[in-house]
Amino acid sequence: MPGMDGLALLTEIRMRRPDTPTLIITGHDEHALAIDALRGGAYDFIQKPIDRDDFVGALTRAIQAHARNRRVKDRRSALERCASELERTVEEFGRVPATPTSSEP
Repeated sequence: MPGMDGLALLTEIRMRRPDTPTLIITGHDEHALAIDALRGGAYDFIQKPIDRDDFVGALTRAIQAHARNRRVKDRRSALERCASELERTVEEFGRVPATPTSSEP
């Protein structure tokens, strides 16, 4: 790749769009490169020549993982909103003066 290697591109993608699942495709048979790519945030590492079924499988898994992560983030945000609303409600009830209970003679 002119001007930038795959790991540098991966770093750039992770900085700009950290949620983007990234597959690294290479013609190099280096285990260290695969480890660096995965540690750098790549979803998977695919060696050339590309086996179509392996590639489609890796791509499908990456898309599914991305969708799961998106759902988790959305649910986490919803829970945080609910927790904030609950905290406000509890705080409001704490400010309301307690009403005396009537005691029967």
